[in-house]
Amino acid sequence: MTAVLADHPSWRAAYAVPAGILAVVTVPAHAFAPNAPRPQPPADGVQSGRQGWTAANAPTMQ
Repeated sequence: MTAVLADHPSWRAAYAVPAGILAVVTVPAHAFAPNAPRPQPPADGVQSGRQGWTAANAPTMQ
């Protein structure tokens, strides 16, 4: 694919083709993916172990 796009005369097409492929794959995957229920935090508000790590790092993983 890289060789074909490199020989293509338009730089816009070279960007549009991978963007189109990415859209064809990701849009349906996000549209039909089930939303998993989120676990409720503990009553005391303290999370330890894997749950605490996930809660602390979740904003960076989105």
